[in-house]
Amino acid sequence: NETTLVLGSAGTVIASFNDSGSNLVGSDPGGNQFTGWARSTNGGTSFTDRGRLTASSMGDAGDPVLVRSTKTGTVLLATLGFTDDAALPIFRSVDDGVTLLAPVNGSPGFVTGTDSQDKEWLAVDNNAGTAYGNFYMFWRNFSSSGANDGMTFSRSTDDGLTWTTVGRLAAGGQGAWPVVGADHAVYAFWYDSSAAPRKI
Repeated sequence: NETTLVLGSAGTVIASFNDSGSNLVGSDPGGNQFTGWARSTNGGTSFTDRGRLTASSMGDAGDPVLVRSTKTGTVLLATLGFTDDAALPIFRSVDDGVTLLAPVNGSPGFVTGTDSQDKEWLAVDNNAGTAYGNFYMFWRNFSSSGANDGMTFSRSTDDGLTWTTVGRLAAGGQGAWPVVGADHAVYAFWYDSSAAPRKI
């Protein structure tokens, strides 16, 4: 469940999903990995299960989302952190989804035990021009710190290698959805149930 997919090059399709079975195989059953991924090279006619994501101290707890830069071909896969719920691990693939590199934290500056990230979503600027290739991530931080609680945003300007937290856009909310316009403007949508009528 909680599936995501992205188109690669020449008929490649990369998919990811919550996968409790990933936590039950290999030499570390009962570990901290709950995300699976698969790859197709024939336009989705058949897929090969790629098993667990690359292991890290952050772990991975599902809610995956994939995007691909047309500028570099880099694919990003973001998940929730398992061991550290203040982190959002971002795995990079520079070979069209054949392998995933060790993850970086896409939500730097937050505190384990105080901040708890949920339902992240990625967008990439695939429009030629000044911000071409920039990646953006939007999510809900369930934080016991009032200043941090709410819909939160970060970005990468170096092909997903490093991330800067831009900050909170709104208190409360859920269901982050960022998109990038042809003019490089970034639009962030979310569900707000804090007052009637509830709204996007």
